Amino acid sequence: MIYRLDEFEENSINPITNEPYDESWIICQLTDSKEYNQMVGSFNGCAYSVKYSRYSDCWKMSVCDFIGFNTKNGKNIILVMSEEDLASAKKIYIGHSFDEPILRDSEQIYSVHSTSLENWERIQKDGCLKCWNLLKSEGAMTEDKPIGSILGDPKDFSNYIMFGKNIAGELVVNSKQCGKINMDKNAEYLTGVRIYLDMKKLSLTVWQCVTALISKLRALFL
Repeated sequence: MIYRLDEFEENSINPITNEPYDESWIICQLTDSKEYNQMVGSFNGCAYSVKYSRYSDCWKMSVCDFIGFNTKNGKNIILVMSEEDLASAKKIYIGHSFDEPILRDSEQIYSVHSTSLENWERIQKDGCLKCWNLLKSEGAMTEDKPIGSILGDPKDFSNYIMFGKNIAGELVVNSKQCGKINMDKNAEYLTGVRIYLDMKKLSLTVWQCVTALISKLRALFL
């Protein structure tokens, strides 16, 4: 279900149910901040939130991607924004979907996955990138929880591989080494490996795989 609120207090009580949040809830907030384009995490005991600044060029597409992705994953969504802002975002989003097999003009051509040298050796051996939950099930992870759990990441986030841009990946690796979230871009840490991915090729390859799978399923049942 999707719920829209004009105002929102960030605490442990769900304003829809008047009870504490469970893992089925996620929040998207549109803010007037000029300090960031996007901020994520769980604050004051609240459900996991993604905050977009209205001063970000792509907030409308991002909000609608958020809605589409989390609706597909069965989440209860709280949108903290005006009806006018939501309608404006939906108008821009016509003809798009969160999983469309194209690279948008506003999206970066290359994404980065940063990792340690130890993990890089495992990646080369496996011949692919694997999500945290899969690696944990294979016994390749020694820690009990991913570093993102400190930010309040939902458990299902670990079913995905996280990409970033600029130094975001290094901040993740450094935080893992520190055992806490460290956003200091000048902090010293043990460098590892940066993997650059061509997102245009990647999106096309994923779409081709999905199309091939659908064709095989059709052949089985027709």
